[in-house]
Amino acid sequence: MRRRGAPAALWAAALLLALLSGCKKNQPTTLMRGQAQHYYQSGLAHLHRGDAVLAQQDFQRAIALDGSQATFFNALGLAFYAGNDVGRAIAAYEQALRIDPKLSEAHTNLGSAYSTLGDYPRAKQQFEIALADPKYNGRAAAHYNLGLIAQEQGDLDLAERHYAQALQADPRFYDAAIRRGEMLEHMSRLAEAIQSFELGLKARSDNLELTYKLAQLYYATGQRDRAASYARSIIQSAAGSEVSMKAVKLLELMEK
Repeated sequence: MRRRGAPAALWAAALLLALLSGCKKNQPTTLMRGQAQHYYQSGLAHLHRGDAVLAQQDFQRAIALDGSQATFFNALGLAFYAGNDVGRAIAAYEQALRIDPKLSEAHTNLGSAYSTLGDYPRAKQQFEIALADPKYNGRAAAHYNLGLIAQEQGDLDLAERHYAQALQADPRFYDAAIRRGEMLEHMSRLAEAIQSFELGLKARSDNLELTYKLAQLYYATGQRDRAASYARSIIQSAAGSEVSMKAVKLLELMEK
């Protein structure tokens, strides 16, 4: 029976440890490992389709067959997180790191979970551990999350640097490009803001609000021809829409 007052994360951790201990009693056979991989892949497919519940079920089946795989627990954490169960996600990530302390992806995921709870010191610690791994290919996500924390705490310079590092790792990281552009615009570094927003537009060429933002910035920096070109492209693409009406007003302002 669950005692009142026990933190949900502790009970989630206990459940995961019970799963793991059950697996250790009998070492998985080759057949069991194969079945575990099948459930793991099935869980990933459910997760990619946005079905967190089915993903959780398959990852738990994989763990029941082979509880020695850190990647299984990391994936289970992602499924719990997708289902808004942050406490159980943290427990799963922590179990993944008990098995493999060098699993940088789990460090980043754990940092994201802590960020969701507003526990920024622990979140930053996890992101920094991940970034200390020179072979980690998820550096863009870690830097982006550190940028979000810095932005939340009002340090725009630091936020901009982290977003820039995220883009250095992945030039098509749309959200990082937009966030960095916003930071640069707040700091009145408009030429750099334009470059960052242009980078974002390459990844999302159909984003008309971003196109309008660029039209405004080009107008503000005296580049009227570029501003007019972007404004007209909005009107042609989405005549009658709210953003196209804003583009029409911008064109009228430029023609005065």
